Amino acid sequence: MRTDAELIECAQKGDEQAFTELVDRYQNKVYGTAVRMLGDREEALEAAQEVFLRVWTHLATIRAGTNFGAWLYRITANHAVDLLRRRPALAPVELDEESTQVIEMNFQDRTLTPRQVYAQQELKDRVQRAMQLLSPQQKAVFVLRHYQSLKLSEIADVLNISIGTVKATLHASLERLRVELSEKKSSVLREVR
Repeated sequence: MRTDAELIECAQKGDEQAFTELVDRYQNKVYGTAVRMLGDREEALEAAQEVFLRVWTHLATIRAGTNFGAWLYRITANHAVDLLRRRPALAPVELDEESTQVIEMNFQDRTLTPRQVYAQQELKDRVQRAMQLLSPQQKAVFVLRHYQSLKLSEIADVLNISIGTVKATLHASLERLRVELSEKKSSVLREVR
């Protein structure tokens, strides 16, 4: 299996198959990041396509030694943030069933009763609705940290912000989610037990 660097070098020389391998390698991560940030499966699919189009058109600008994954996350996050900023203020986004499945938070436990499964699904739905209230930057930091498992330094690199800003933004997003989820949290947790 060829490394990202080898594939980039070949793609820069016009090898479309090498670029296709890069797309195959990263398409799920790009789409997953976009759907989590945008909350809409169709919009995320279009965003992912736009990201790879941008990658193709800017392929010549990638220097040797560049972390392709971080560069790709930066393009994805920035494009999703741009799309979020273009939305009307406070326009709620409802997730369709397929998007919700993509955003699974691994709550499934085969030993749960139907009532507990229902309570967990309700909690997942509430988290997704609460995420829509985050600012674009808060959502980007939260998604990259908690869904893509990036380190704080990697998030700083991807979003081109300081680690201090990443920490503050992550804290603010977690606090906002905590406040939004706290009012029904106790009733949901009681049902899970």
